[in-house]
Amino acid sequence: SWPPGGAALLCAAFSPDGRFLATGGQDGAVCVFEALTGRLTDELRGHTQSVFGIAFSHDGRLLATASEDGMCIVFESGCPVDVPLKVIEEKKKRAWLGCAVAFAVVILFLFGLRW
Repeated sequence: SWPPGGAALLCAAFSPDGRFLATGGQDGAVCVFEALTGRLTDELRGHTQSVFGIAFSHDGRLLATASEDGMCIVFESGCPVDVPLKVIEEKKKRAWLGCAVAFAVVILFLFGLRW
């Protein structure tokens, strides 16, 4: 069944080479699929709320995600899927502010922010 797990998909991004499709869901799941076959290759863990922003780095090696939980998580290709490369957390009293900050980090990442 599509989407896996039945939760609504909120965002998606293709890798720069077009081989992979990454999705973010209402349930906090981040999934990576082979674009041609639709086969699930990775389920990335770390978010506790809806994922609404997702972006690959220009070389496809990194994947950044932003969530309503106020976190931006960067995953590296080839690393264990439950060990993020970088976690940026914005703790605020209002969830929407955390969303805005996390999404801004993904946008900056997309345009070449370096750590």
